[in-house]
Amino acid sequence: MQTSNLSNPVLGELGDILPAVPTDEFVSVDLGFSASAEQKRYYAESHVIIDYLEGMASLILYEEDTRKVFYLDRIVRLQPGVLFSVAPLEEQCRVRLYLQDASALQEKDMIYADFLQQEPPSLEFERIYTFLYQQTPDSFYFHGESHTPYELVYVEQGLLHIIVEGQNVELHPQQCLIIGKNSWHIQYADEPMQFFTASFDMKSPYLDPLVSRPLQVWQELAVLPEKMVQELKQSAFSGDYIESLMKIFLIELIRQPQSQAGGTKYPATSYAENQIVSGILQMISQRIYGKISLHQLAEQAHISVPYLYTLFDRHIGMPPGKYIMKIRIEESKLLLQEGKMSVGEIAACMGFTSIQHFSRQFKNFCGMPPSRYMK
Repeated sequence: MQTSNLSNPVLGELGDILPAVPTDEFVSVDLGFSASAEQKRYYAESHVIIDYLEGMASLILYEEDTRKVFYLDRIVRLQPGVLFSVAPLEEQCRVRLYLQDASALQEKDMIYADFLQQEPPSLEFERIYTFLYQQTPDSFYFHGESHTPYELVYVEQGLLHIIVEGQNVELHPQQCLIIGKNSWHIQYADEPMQFFTASFDMKSPYLDPLVSRPLQVWQELAVLPEKMVQELKQSAFSGDYIESLMKIFLIELIRQPQSQAGGTKYPATSYAENQIVSGILQMISQRIYGKISLHQLAEQAHISVPYLYTLFDRHIGMPPGKYIMKIRIEESKLLLQEGKMSVGEIAACMGFTSIQHFSRQFKNFCGMPPSRYMK
């Protein structure tokens, strides 16, 4: 449990801070405390002055159903009747009490101060696996993957589509998305992009309510991704620096008011649809270099072809045939950029019936024939 600093404003009506032990006649009582033992709770009908002697001690004050924990590093005078206890922050501690009459000190009961040992919430951040900053000159396409670590995607410029678990999520500038563990996802854009992705591992469940939700990143927080990218140019301690910035970025997202509402909760039917669409997209990705039949896709997904069209219109925003053609063209662009295959070889590889058919479809999507794009 987190301790507070002792001060008069924080103590309020419970007591005050003294610069020194008063010179009046007082009876002193020395008390020792061990972390492994139960702690007594005390009170007195008169003022009690508490001073620390040895070890790191916590002063716990009880008021109705609440308790306040302070680090005892100053001399404290408690008002009559205030219930208190002392517990060591390490193994042992000793304090000295000053009272006008030793009999005024009363023991109330015994408690365990185990709440002092409770760790505050932690992200339990383990490591960053990848950190990639990408600038694309025109459109962009990534055919899809799933992996155990989380993935953070943050967009600086452009509109990025992420199809994750059967949902087409649009990320605008200064928005980010956290992709959950083992979630199959595709990324594509129809315009120039600037964005970064980072895959990382952590054990804490605090990110789970934010998974698969586009989150707005306010201006003050947006500087952190920029600093992470700048750190890539450094050498000494850059990994530690990026990891620290990443933790701050994630903590701020968790604390953000819009994040407290939790993730999008889909009804059972919608969740089932997401799973069907995700499975179909994976099948398409695996067969992109061969012939793809909508009837076979529907049959293997145990649905009808009309329902296949309905699902794609609802979740992807385009018919299945157009989606297949789009990712085939995007894959073709990657092959054209590599320059290892001719236009005719790429057309055959991607399952087009002829070069003319390939060129016509390519121009429809890209505004130019593949031969010009290659140049």
